[in-house]
Amino acid sequence: SAYQFVALRDCYFISTQQYAIQCANGRGFRAQANWLQSHRSSVATGSQVAAITVNGRHLEVLDNTFVTCYDGAVQVKPASATPAQSVTIRGNKVQSPGNAVPDFTIGTADPATDGSVDDLVVANNQVHKDGIAAACLDVFTARRASLTGNVFHMLSVGTANTPVIELEGAGEGAGTATYTDEVTVAQNVGQAAVSG
Repeated sequence: SAYQFVALRDCYFISTQQYAIQCANGRGFRAQANWLQSHRSSVATGSQVAAITVNGRHLEVLDNTFVTCYDGAVQVKPASATPAQSVTIRGNKVQSPGNAVPDFTIGTADPATDGSVDDLVVANNQVHKDGIAAACLDVFTARRASLTGNVFHMLSVGTANTPVIELEGAGEGAGTATYTDEVTVAQNVGQAAVSG
């Protein structure tokens, strides 16, 4: 469904089983200062079904707190008929996620069908996790994106092959920049310890 100029603020979502907040084809949607806890705790599959999932234009996910969410915190998920443009994800805090799923996921693995995420800001977010081997931020596709000032702590991940930030470049071939281009990654802090 399409939303225009909707704000969801200061709400509590505990033990939701599908999406706690979903904005499909939104225009001017904001999710701000919400508390999301134990998302998908009894139905977790380890696949991306984030607590907040959005697509559309002029979307903001600001200052939310995620505690022990099992299948991701925030996902920007474009679809063929519902692009994702002008998206800001800022000031969110993720504590103790429950599964090896990226906390923030941008785009999809099939941008030829779903499209890219354009004009993206991911800034000043924090992730603190222990014993979970998954990237804090996984960017499948993004054009004109700024990933800045985030603080990501990953303790006891158990493997040296787990990235803190992963830039996938989905759908790209050698020398192409169709779905991922003009991405700035700056002033982030990442800590990833195999043990301890």
